[in-house]
Parts: sequence; C-alpha cells; structure tokens
Amino acid sequence: MNYPTAVKKFAADNTSGAQRMTEKAVTLLVARLARQKFTVTEARQILAQIARDLIFAQPSMASLFNLFNAVFERIERVRSQDSVARAARRAAQDFARAMVGHTSDISLRLVELLHDDDVVLTHSASQAVRDALSFCRRQGRRFSVICTESRPILEGVS
Repeated sequence: MNYPTAVKKFAADNTSGAQRMTEKAVTLLVARLARQKFTVTEARQILAQIARDLIFAQPSMASLFNLFNAVFERIERVRSQDSVARAARRAAQDFARAMVGHTSDISLRLVELLHDDDVVLTHSASQAVRDALSFCRRQGRRFSVICTESRPILEGVS
C-alpha cells in the first residue's frame, strides 16, 4: 500500500484506540524510512511530514504527539544519514513498547480496584482499557461495562 493510501486509511480508523493507532503510526514511520537512503536533512523533513500527516489525520490522539516528540528528541543530536533513520525507527519502536508496558501496569492496578458486580463506564474506544478489563476478567473479576460512543467520528462503536 502506498503512503498516501495508508494515511487515508489511518485517518478513517475510528475503532482503534490510542495504543493501536500509535502502533500503526510506528509501522508507517518505519516503513517510510526503510525505503531508501536519506540525507540528515531529508530524513528530518520526511519525519516532519509523517508527523504532520498522522497528527492531522487523528488530532485527538495525544499519543501521536508524544510519539513524534520522542522521535525528534532522539534524532536531535544525530549527524549521520544512516543514524537519523535508525535512531528514529528505534525511538518509535521503544515508544510503542513502553505503551504496552504502561497497559500492563494499568491492568495490574485495575485488578486491585475492581470488585465483583462493579459497573465500569468508559467513553470511546481504548485498547488500554480493553486490555485491562480483559485482564481483570481473566483474574476472575465479574463486572459490567458500559462503553459510550464519542462524536463526531463515532469512536467506541463496534
């Protein structure tokens, strides 16, 4: 799939939560940087374009701002063309791994807080919330979940 088509598909996604969208952004970034050799300036320009495209496509996803901030922070001091793309890829992948770790932390904390017969109200789609609730269910907790949709693009509707 070409880059413009991938960005359109990314923009149209209204069912994935922030973690999944960030993982998709990382995949797009890594694929885009793997295609050819770039000068330091070109790599930075391409990263800036990817950041603009994806943040504009999903402006409510704060994790995208944080992802690209981490990437730009990592490449700031890099001077060689091979190192910029490599550092950007590593920063993006590290950020995605850290998000998974945070979800695990959330799950462990939620299982302490959630009691049988509780009702959980959540607004919009969230992979972290979904994963944490699934973890609690596997730990034997019995509870109900109400997930409301958000507007204008109906996140949370399955």
